[in-house]
Amino acid sequence: MQDFQLFKLREIGSTMSDAFSFIQKDKLLIQKMLTGIIPFYALIGVAMGFMTKEITQITTGLSQKMVTGEVEGEEIFAEMMRQLSAMDYTQVGIIYSIVFLGSIIMSAVSASFAFNYVKARAYNQELSDENVNSFFTKDLGWYIGYTLLLGLVVWGLLLLWVGVVMLGSFVLKGGVGSLLIFLASMSLVVGMIYLPIRYLTLFYAVCFLEDLTFSAALSRAGNLTKGNFWETFGFLLLMGIAVGAISAIVSMTVGRVGLLFGALGAAIFSQVSQYIITGAGAVFMHIAYALWYGNLRYRTEGGSSDGAVSGDMNDLIDEIGKKDF
Repeated sequence: MQDFQLFKLREIGSTMSDAFSFIQKDKLLIQKMLTGIIPFYALIGVAMGFMTKEITQITTGLSQKMVTGEVEGEEIFAEMMRQLSAMDYTQVGIIYSIVFLGSIIMSAVSASFAFNYVKARAYNQELSDENVNSFFTKDLGWYIGYTLLLGLVVWGLLLLWVGVVMLGSFVLKGGVGSLLIFLASMSLVVGMIYLPIRYLTLFYAVCFLEDLTFSAALSRAGNLTKGNFWETFGFLLLMGIAVGAISAIVSMTVGRVGLLFGALGAAIFSQVSQYIITGAGAVFMHIAYALWYGNLRYRTEGGSSDGAVSGDMNDLIDEIGKKDF
């Protein structure tokens, strides 16, 4: 069984700081983020702000009524449901469709840009405005296609699981049926944690950097994380905490400033700031995925006695570039 070595925090932290360093030192990368990614995420935030304005007004109004004693106890929930049912759900559906489709497209744009940029730097390619701009849409189609295919696979497995559990519980009665449901529930929880970490963490990095097919990329990603599950889990956990904490702090702070402009201002300021952080965080995370890919590839294929990556971020990028994709 693998030793749980506190996720080898030094190595994980080094990968995170290398990703920050990669962005911080590359002025062209920052410029393209500010002009090609951040504004579009901000527009999604504006759309979401109009959506949350209604909910903000409802919750703020109920809070005021609670303070003044106009509503209390069971009346609060009833009043909230009454106000929610009075919302214009045609408008809600349109806004959520814009946000949903916009988020998928911008997620694809962020991944295409970040991975292609890292790959270009790894091979010491000369970068200009024209070829860097092509990174935004270079692999957009297959990224969206693979994402939809992944969704179909996940939903298919989930429906299969539900079918097996329902059939088993129908055939097996009493304590045996209850035990089956319990074991199936535990397997679902474990599967939802273990399988994504093993096979999906590096899936897109492998697709972009090695140009593999869907099934080959899943197999390749699983092989790279084999024996490195806890380190990869720690890497994802630390990255999620960092990006989530920054997003929450900025959103709350800016949202309070937005209150000066009323409920709509608070909603838009909060959502725009949150989506801007999401956009910058998406680029950062994909670059970190590329570096983690290089980390695991170096230790499993490049080889070092202690399994650690030697040198700084530039050495790691160079090491990726030396590989024959």
